[in-house]
Amino acid sequence: MLFTETGDRFYPQLRGVEYTQGSSVYGEPDRGIEAYLQGIWGQRVLDPTVGDGKYLPTLLAQENIVVGGDLNETVDRNGVRPLDSLAAKFPGQARSQLHLLELNAFDEFPFRVGLFDCVVNTGFLYLFPPELAKRNVDETARVLDESGLFIFDFATGIQRIYPDGTPVYRAGSVDYSLTEGVALVRMLLQDSFESPQISISHIDQVLPNAGYTMKNTKLNVRAKKRT
Repeated sequence: MLFTETGDRFYPQLRGVEYTQGSSVYGEPDRGIEAYLQGIWGQRVLDPTVGDGKYLPTLLAQENIVVGGDLNETVDRNGVRPLDSLAAKFPGQARSQLHLLELNAFDEFPFRVGLFDCVVNTGFLYLFPPELAKRNVDETARVLDESGLFIFDFATGIQRIYPDGTPVYRAGSVDYSLTEGVALVRMLLQDSFESPQISISHIDQVLPNAGYTMKNTKLNVRAKKRT
């Protein structure tokens, strides 16, 4: 069954985005997520919301076979789409170690049950209401192998601030407090995953490609599929 929901109405509108710049539009890689990725070597990895590939350098350097998905509908100020940008950034790995495809993260994924050893999903789930996040997590569980790992982040207490000090206005935004975020993470995982390992990062960084400063308290989550 396919759905028409893409979550666009919840996603923050970025301005002046340029996918082809070296740093990620969404900030530098987080040490908490990087620590979880250190154990992922030579595996089949799905990133269903790959965006501009913040964690691809680590995953590819560790000899993983990575499938990266994206709606691929957004275009940056140079007319470049995210999947085209990623293919250009990793020409040596494209089509051999890195496989890119258009993918709606709220649809059924076009993969068989248990295909992947690990799913990595960052900068995404906390932007949406619980019912959409749950749809994505349930589909993640379906395509994970027995005892597969799910690594993701969940930002809480988000503040986006323009250089002049004014907040970024987000129509229809979904924002979670730290308490709400912890409760939702546990709810999302309870059906298919063991008790998660959670670390916390305090984010305060300028996102020059996005045009604002991002502040939040972020949950970094590592959960093993329940057998």
